[in-house]
Amino acid sequence: MELKDVKTKEDLEKLDPKQKKTFKMVGIIIAVLSIFLLAKLCTPSEEVIEEGWQDTYIVGLDPENTWLNVKQWGFEVKMNFHADWGNSWTCTRQDYGIKQTVVIFSPKARTKASSVTFTVQVDPGTDINEGRQFAEKVATIIYDSADPLKAQQFVSDNYNTDNASIVIGDAQFTMRTPSVYVRVLEIQKYNE
Repeated sequence: MELKDVKTKEDLEKLDPKQKKTFKMVGIIIAVLSIFLLAKLCTPSEEVIEEGWQDTYIVGLDPENTWLNVKQWGFEVKMNFHADWGNSWTCTRQDYGIKQTVVIFSPKARTKASSVTFTVQVDPGTDINEGRQFAEKVATIIYDSADPLKAQQFVSDNYNTDNASIVIGDAQFTMRTPSVYVRVLEIQKYNE
């Protein structure tokens, strides 16, 4: 009997020991190749950014490093990935009378981001300045042309100034004060 004729377990029993060994080796080789192929298909490759989207990202702003840092500050992280709506990492933290949210957004890529928005909302009776420390921390996010000290100083100086804005390298920082209970720090890709 030849290996190509083996179709059942009984056919396998009829093979001589040398043929059985060969049959097992072929099975092992197929299994190993299948595992390598599956691993290759499941491993993320270098992202290819569609034409026209390159200018929307803050160069060097890595969403994963950013949300990992924010998570170390006590925030919970929720990730949403959608081919049409974009990708977001929403980080939230609730303390006594204060809710803080950091949203990292990317229109297409999972390894690049175009904006980071920090929002602090306080309950009546809680001082809005309780959120200043985290706003200053968020301002120190890392990207290729970042200047963390300058960004932190900007937030410190303008935390209560509506629409204060500064460009630092590849990003524009804007403080918003929509009410006495809310502050928003927007960090977006700056396009000249």
